[in-house]
Amino acid sequence: MALVAGFFLAGIVTALLSLAPLVWTVILLGGLIALIPALVIRDPIRYWLVMFLLATMVDVKENDEIAQLIAHLDEAEIRVHGEHGR
Repeated sequence: MALVAGFFLAGIVTALLSLAPLVWTVILLGGLIALIPALVIRDPIRYWLVMFLLATMVDVKENDEIAQLIAHLDEAEIRVHGEHGR
């Protein structure tokens, strides 16, 4: 079962890295990494409660570092792939 899941995840990562913009790839892979423990642990409700509580502490409006990181990744992608993307 784990081998099948590994092949599935490898296929998703390969497709994302070749087709999707880097920012969306990082966001989706981060979501998958957050989802994996919920499938493995015995009490997933507590896990999602902790994830919710951690997420409520993040103030996205005043966090300029994330906006700067996304802008930097977008600029790097434009330099690599040109103005119109792939």
